[in-house]
Amino acid sequence: MPAHAKESILFAMVYPSVFPYTYSLKNEYDGIGPAVIRRWAEHHGIDVTFQSFSRQAAEAALYLDKADMSLLAPAWLARANTLLFSKPILMHREFLYATSEIPKGTGLPDNNAVPFTICVIEGFVYPALDAGFMSGKYIRLSATDGTTQLNMLQKGRCRFAHLSELQAQWLISKMGLEKVIYQAPMPLIEEALTFAVTQRNKALMPGLNAFIDKLNNSQEMKDIVAEQMAKALKKKYRE
Repeated sequence: MPAHAKESILFAMVYPSVFPYTYSLKNEYDGIGPAVIRRWAEHHGIDVTFQSFSRQAAEAALYLDKADMSLLAPAWLARANTLLFSKPILMHREFLYATSEIPKGTGLPDNNAVPFTICVIEGFVYPALDAGFMSGKYIRLSATDGTTQLNMLQKGRCRFAHLSELQAQWLISKMGLEKVIYQAPMPLIEEALTFAVTQRNKALMPGLNAFIDKLNNSQEMKDIVAEQMAKALKKKYRE
């Protein structure tokens, strides 16, 4: 590692928790993102501190240099051109979920004369849905977290819930839902999930990217994902 690189970094954790990517409870920070960063930091002798932010505050903290990095894809950010992005750690897929089978075709049915409701997370950006929300084609119902999204779906308050694939798998296994949950045949979004890093931490990028390559070229990244999925299921707390 270059001598001028930081010896400590602040990692912005997005709150509410997004299992199994990032989650926190009583100052315990874990998930796929933190697990990768901890391994990388230990390898390079860097101290990592984690701090929870709301979704908007995490993004702002990067722009204002109040945090050093976070687990965020470029497409989700308003000023992505001001930040640096690592190589992908895994492909992130987002789907619609419903309590009845979703017709084959695209990820989002578009032949409805009447606008339909979609449960999403408050403050999160949804590139595949925003145009429909603006036009009134879809109606946005905001929830505080994925648990609330699926509860709203179960109660019929929304026709669809929009969730990441791994998060949905975790929640469905964890919650013991009364109604069967169906995943749309096609994803709405497929994004390479990356670490967003501030410009002043440019010196960290070569080592971080080389470490991600090492994980992806072996079984290690798959092991991290499997470990975090299993670990999160054992947690005895609400999302």
